[in-house]
Amino acid sequence: MKITNILSVLILSFLAIQFVSCEKDDDSTSGFDLPISDGEFRAKINGSTFLASETEAVLDSAKLVLAGTKANGEEIRIIVANPTEGTFPLSEANTTATYQDGGGTLPYVSIEGEITIDVLNPEDSLVSGKFNFKAVRFLLNDNGMPVMGDDGMPQTEDINVTDGGFQLTNLVEVTGGIGGDPIEPEPEHEFMARIDGTNFNPHRVLLSETTVGGVSMFKIEAFSLREMIRIDVPRNLGLGTHEMVNMSDGTKLIGIYRALNGVGLSSNPGELTITQVNLEEGFLTATFKFTANDPLDRTNDEVNITNGTFTIYFEGVHGGNNILSAKVDGVDYNPNAVVLEKDVVNQYPVVRMKTNVDDQELTIQFPETIRVGTYTMTNEVQVGNEVMGIYTPIVNTTISYYSLEGTFTVTELDRQTGIVEGTFEFTATDRTGQDETVYEITDGTFNIILP
Repeated sequence: MKITNILSVLILSFLAIQFVSCEKDDDSTSGFDLPISDGEFRAKINGSTFLASETEAVLDSAKLVLAGTKANGEEIRIIVANPTEGTFPLSEANTTATYQDGGGTLPYVSIEGEITIDVLNPEDSLVSGKFNFKAVRFLLNDNGMPVMGDDGMPQTEDINVTDGGFQLTNLVEVTGGIGGDPIEPEPEHEFMARIDGTNFNPHRVLLSETTVGGVSMFKIEAFSLREMIRIDVPRNLGLGTHEMVNMSDGTKLIGIYRALNGVGLSSNPGELTITQVNLEEGFLTATFKFTANDPLDRTNDEVNITNGTFTIYFEGVHGGNNILSAKVDGVDYNPNAVVLEKDVVNQYPVVRMKTNVDDQELTIQFPETIRVGTYTMTNEVQVGNEVMGIYTPIVNTTISYYSLEGTFTVTELDRQTGIVEGTFEFTATDRTGQDETVYEITDGTFNIILP
């Protein structure tokens, strides 16, 4: 299971759950002086009464989930990892609390506080205790992105949850997850670093995917309440160590650091090492380090980012691990995926590399029995073992243009692993001769794994 964060999706760095709206309550018991009763789940939200009308208590082998919901949908939810009777901080990735105040917006997520479990007795379906926590959330704009202040930092708002208590008699113990069904946990982004020797452990990690100048990019932003680290990574950057730039047009690998009330400082120098990447399954793991300073010389501040590491998860694409790039009339053509098709033409097994960029389509066909070397491209298949390129400017609208002349070079081929690498270039024309338009396909490269 993958997490999709395209353009505007904010991913919490720990489990957060969507709920609905908040209103003040004039309950006369808002002082909570009386002992808590069986079945109660209550607290104060910035001094206003929260008394749940529905409660949930679920215990599995790894966690305890407690929730109280009011009739209007307002909800507090607490998750405790590896629960026992005792006190736990509500400020860790797997032991946390959330409060939803409505409108379908982000929940507030605890940054400090604690829960004390006084009784945990699944045999008698009992769980009781008390809690309090401070929680924050980002203010979001209409596009679901954090609202940035004049200081360049994301704006937040906080709430205080106090006098929390619960005495629930509906504790359910399950095996394999809620409802007894096996659970496949959704992976969470991981991001850590040290800033001038001090640990940077973000409360939020945001991943967005953008396309700039035909180049698909991952933008990774990690926020604490006072600092932000951002890494821009070209999607098709492969395994190995890559140098960062200090100024980018949006298509380059770069690291950026910003502190509260500070200007943006960028990598100079810096490097990122990709240790794992799978564009089909949808994950990328890397380490990084960079020295951050101002490329515009507005300040002499310099910050050292070290021991950086992250793993991001995104929606994988079929054929994403195969790479092809080219230029069409001098304009970059960089598809996110290369889908491979196998076929038989006149008894010859062939492979087709099929790609799309927006409405454009580029396909190259070559015999599966091809060897290392350079081959002349043709505009039609007669025998079955020809190499041919096909370019379509607008799929289902314009005609396709075929390789009148060109070359296709295989530079590396490993039959055991299926890896094929090479280059290509060709002139694409209307093979019927009715349209005189000519397209120049140049600087073509590919790296694929045969199915």
